[in-house]
Amino acid sequence: MGIPFHIWVGGLRPGGGDAWNAGFKAFLRHHWEEIAARTGQPFTYRLLERASFNYDTEPACRAFVVLRAMLHETRAPSTRRYDAFAAVQQKFYAQGEDPTAPSFYESICADVGVAFESFLPRFEHADAKAATAQEFREARGLGVSAFPTVLYRSDAGTKVLASGYATGPQMIAALDRAAQEPRR
Repeated sequence: MGIPFHIWVGGLRPGGGDAWNAGFKAFLRHHWEEIAARTGQPFTYRLLERASFNYDTEPACRAFVVLRAMLHETRAPSTRRYDAFAAVQQKFYAQGEDPTAPSFYESICADVGVAFESFLPRFEHADAKAATAQEFREARGLGVSAFPTVLYRSDAGTKVLASGYATGPQMIAALDRAAQEPRR
């Protein structure tokens, strides 16, 4: 038996705007190396070789919001939503592709069974931008300030299980504690 979950986007760097200079690239490399060491997540550093890049996470978040909605509308298995989210992460971090380019999402759409021709107009529409911005606000309203954050919702309310990286055993222990809290 699994635990139902919902992936929300929080907007790590919506809008970007950080100067693409040696200091920012060193900052990113350090964090990516740390994440790779802790989690085993593969990273490529090709992106850091670019002369310019706006590290704007809003388009990737918006793409996921659109894909999640489209997959829900087609009653695709909920695991496909996770597959879409993981594919965006993989293509950016492990393959060094640019998620600000709409073409970035073409192969992801194909992999999860969404027609790119249907995805693209929704991705570029103002409604998708507004829905993504609203999700960012909701995440902040729930106290999300680090990524990833895992929240647990029950009759007792919403509780942060992890803010930032947590091991499997840490997550299980946090879930056990949260599940034992008295209901309101």
